[in-house]
Amino acid sequence: MLTHALVGLDARRVEVEAHVELGQPGFTIVGLADRACQEAKHRVRSGIASAELFWPARRITVNLAPAGLRKEGSGFDLPIALAVLGFRSSLWLVVAALGVHGVFDLVHGSFVSNPGVPPWWPAFCLTYDVTAAGYLAWLMIRRRGRAWAT
Repeated sequence: MLTHALVGLDARRVEVEAHVELGQPGFTIVGLADRACQEAKHRVRSGIASAELFWPARRITVNLAPAGLRKEGSGFDLPIALAVLGFRSSLWLVVAALGVHGVFDLVHGSFVSNPGVPPWWPAFCLTYDVTAAGYLAWLMIRRRGRAWAT
């Protein structure tokens, strides 16, 4: 799952990776996360439980990469939740995340100044992400032989 961290006025790409394995149930966040990011364990778990979704009773390790970049705040809660839910859920979460990421790329330039980004880049990212999401959705529908709305 890809997201961004703000460093000053620059947006830096951050990968959120979840590893779910057998063992003593637990939840660990690694990757130079501050106190607010560490508290995401509780916010994510309670949010998933409130939504009555499946929480895996397994050992969960979430990596916020790159490790050298300090992650601050609660802005990583949604990507962490989607990464954990992706363990049990289908690839439809990936389709949704690609679509949301494309829209984010398109609109985040309005909120964050990033002078190194060419003006055509946000529209390109939106097009790429939506195309990838559509293709993945098409492959899954074709493979299962049923539509999304079933």
